[in-house]
Amino acid sequence: MPKINDAIPATPSSRVIFNPSEEKALNELFDRQIEIQSALFDKSATYNNIVITFGYAGFFAIWAYARDELTRWDMQLVAALLGFSLLLFVIWTVVTSFFISIANIGMSKILMKEITASAKLAEIKLFETRNERRQLRYFISWYWIFLVCVLTGFSSGILLMVLLILDLLGLKPSICGMLFSTGCF
Repeated sequence: MPKINDAIPATPSSRVIFNPSEEKALNELFDRQIEIQSALFDKSATYNNIVITFGYAGFFAIWAYARDELTRWDMQLVAALLGFSLLLFVIWTVVTSFFISIANIGMSKILMKEITASAKLAEIKLFETRNERRQLRYFISWYWIFLVCVLTGFSSGILLMVLLILDLLGLKPSICGMLFSTGCF
């Protein structure tokens, strides 16, 4: 009969004793969870890299093409908006990857322990409870970070496209000139 790990505080779920076939099934489940956690982390990192590479690279390519046609003020405005968006997104992506790694490492340590399935289940539940609190704080801040990244990134892209289209129409636009009647540098 499997023993409950005495190091884990007794909770209703940690008092459950599994028979050997249930214990084996749970250990197989834990092994699959290790594989799933690894795959999720890899896919998340890949997706973020694709977004950064194609999204921001595309904006910077358009900006590089059009910058000679822009006034200095317009060029600096687009660069500041796009650069701020990129910097904030990269910082956020790195921080997110760090926290995902920490969570995966924590779960992996639990899943790799040589303890009974019931003790492992109790540790997983405790870990998940602690992790849920961190995720709530993350989700609250994610909204604002995402909003600022989108607003600054897309506003720079929209501004750049409007300036290009007006230039194609022969209007030689300047956002600075439209905003300030005194002129710009």
